[in-house]
Amino acid sequence: MLAIPVLDGDAKYTKKSHIYRTPAQRIWAVLLPAVATCTTDVWFQTAILSSTIGYDFVLAIANVSGAFLDGFFAEWESGGAVPNGSKSEALHLISFDMRASFLSTYTSWAGMVGVAASIAHSRSSFLIGFGYIIISILCAFVAVQLGSDSAKFIASSAPITNTSYQFAKKAHYLLRRLIAILILYIIASYIYLDRGSEQDLIEGKQFWIASTKWNQLSLSI
Repeated sequence: MLAIPVLDGDAKYTKKSHIYRTPAQRIWAVLLPAVATCTTDVWFQTAILSSTIGYDFVLAIANVSGAFLDGFFAEWESGGAVPNGSKSEALHLISFDMRASFLSTYTSWAGMVGVAASIAHSRSSFLIGFGYIIISILCAFVAVQLGSDSAKFIASSAPITNTSYQFAKKAHYLLRRLIAILILYIIASYIYLDRGSEQDLIEGKQFWIASTKWNQLSLSI
């Protein structure tokens, strides 16, 4: 579902976005997948259970919105969108981690295929299931382009220079604040979940880890 731009040679590993990286920023590799898991396994599941929308629709929203974000951050990562302030420089700095850590967890090609197979089986129609895949992919292509256009719209039209150095300090500050917010988001997701009823613990006593919602989310993360 993700559109990956082709870069020349080893450019992918020598991007400008890594110039300002500090050891503390490597927390993104752990934090962003956890945020993605909380979003899909807690809040999306809650939306499914508390409304009439089904898993097929929610998964399509996740994949299409993920495609939008991929197009958006691909521009910041590749240099197609040039930072014009501290906020856009922060987007530039986090772009690689968003695509590599967050979106790889947030979106699911396997889930889309599994849902399509379930639809085809329940409706006894291969075409309906296949149509679900085609529509999801077409919407994702459109979303990627919209994301790319959005990044270019808010970016500078000036040529790439070293002026982003002046935004680096404030950008790092903004990213540290974002880390704190995301940690609170993960904690809030855990608080939202039940610890599991007494019956849950009794039924799961034969397992080394009791099958509670908290433990299930922890294992997913």
